[in-house]
Amino acid sequence: MTFDIKTVSLFFQLVAGFLPLVVLIYKKHKFNLEFVFYLSISFISTLGLIFSKFYDFNNSLIFYTFQLSTIVSLSVFYFRIIKNKNLLYFIVLLFIACISSFIIEMIKLGYTEYSLIIENITFVFCPIIYFVDLISNDKSTDINSLQIINTSILFYKSSTFILFYFIISLMHQNLWFIHNFIEGSSKLLIAYAFWKLPKTSHY
Repeated sequence: MTFDIKTVSLFFQLVAGFLPLVVLIYKKHKFNLEFVFYLSISFISTLGLIFSKFYDFNNSLIFYTFQLSTIVSLSVFYFRIIKNKNLLYFIVLLFIACISSFIIEMIKLGYTEYSLIIENITFVFCPIIYFVDLISNDKSTDINSLQIINTSILFYKSSTFILFYFIISLMHQNLWFIHNFIEGSSKLLIAYAFWKLPKTSHY
């Protein structure tokens, strides 16, 4: 395995993805189980992708497992943190659309195409819905850890959604490493949010 920019970006993504878990353990914080699961499966998937690059084996199972885990864990995460019951209906509808498209494409095609776009749209809207919920329920203007985490998800998913429009060009020019740096940066933001997390938090 040559250490080109793509490989470096994968290692950056791996280290950045591990940092939030390290911070949680070091600070002895408790956080939403579904989100911790998402971070854990993300780290394991990145590790699997590095091994697949090193040993040159098909990594599609790793990718699709991560995609399914992301859909389920982040949907449950938002379902639990949003207080407005009317807004929760939107989360449920987005989850149904997201998981249905994934299952249908896997059964009919054996791979995902449009469901990747639907997934990113879903988790662009979920953070926006959370901010709407926050405005309607919380008069506090203080920026807390949950808001930082929500911002990191919005940043990562909206950036990925934009990148999908240029995916063919990026693949041909070997520039998909940009995605890895974006994801890694979002994980660093989550690590920072965990560092700021008070011990009395109940997220």
